[in-house]
Amino acid sequence: MRGKAASPDARGKRLSKLRQPRCDQDQIPCASGASIARRRAWCVAQKTQCSRAPCRRASGQHPKPTGDHRLPPSPWPYPRLFAHRLGGALAPENTLAGLRLAARLGVRAVECDVKLSADGVPFLLHDDTLERTTDGHGPAAAQPWAALRTLDAGTYHHRAFAGEPLPALAELAGACQPLDVVPNLEIKPCPGREAETGRQVALAAERLWRHAPLPPLLSSFSPEVLLAAAQAAPTLPRALLLEQWEEDAAAQAAALGARALHLPWQALTETRVAALKGAGYALMAWTVNDPREAGRLTALGVDMLCSDRPERL
Repeated sequence: MRGKAASPDARGKRLSKLRQPRCDQDQIPCASGASIARRRAWCVAQKTQCSRAPCRRASGQHPKPTGDHRLPPSPWPYPRLFAHRLGGALAPENTLAGLRLAARLGVRAVECDVKLSADGVPFLLHDDTLERTTDGHGPAAAQPWAALRTLDAGTYHHRAFAGEPLPALAELAGACQPLDVVPNLEIKPCPGREAETGRQVALAAERLWRHAPLPPLLSSFSPEVLLAAAQAAPTLPRALLLEQWEEDAAAQAAALGARALHLPWQALTETRVAALKGAGYALMAWTVNDPREAGRLTALGVDMLCSDRPERL
């Protein structure tokens, strides 16, 4: 049964309350039964002062990891821990709200997905289509950037993030560098645009991070993307993503000039890690959310962990 629809004035009042810099009383994240992670994420993103314990911890010092271990530094120049799709599960994916949240949690590296608009602007989005994470419809590649930038990419996650836009790659660069956060740019082309996307994203990344102390790490599942990126910006490090373990993983990476391999954490056994590390490759495990599993992988020599729950690790 459907209840009576709220009037525009009533909806406006509720949204106004959400935007106030407090989250006690009847504010959505704390009083609505939302999970502790959601409450904490909202408060961190909004920089609130809150009387409730989970949010009070978030708005002050960085939350302590919930596991028994703390991840040691990686010998690879990139940080050990990467927040998946910028903010993990605590914020709308591939948005600057997620990036800000990750930075406030003390995370110094993030992973995100980059593709091209119809008019060739690199921007952040995971899917080929717009429906899952925005209020848009249809293929992302069919829309010009002027239309994409007006979409709401936050409400699907929580209405506290209503109006959060899709960021252009240039906006990500402008936000990452002051926060001292380095990105792993997963180049995720729309179908049929592999070479074009690899080339344009690599050129843009080279230009936007020219003066950064550490360049972004480029990665892709597509060999065509990585070859185009290598030709366009050969000095940027590249990583090959694999959906599952493949016996010729090292040979594939070598053929593409990749310096790292990104594999699902379940595929990384002691023998396989030793073989790939012995061949000179840095390794990222995705997507690692269990502190105990993170400890196991780190002990094996895995260099980077990509996580939906960076606050746990």
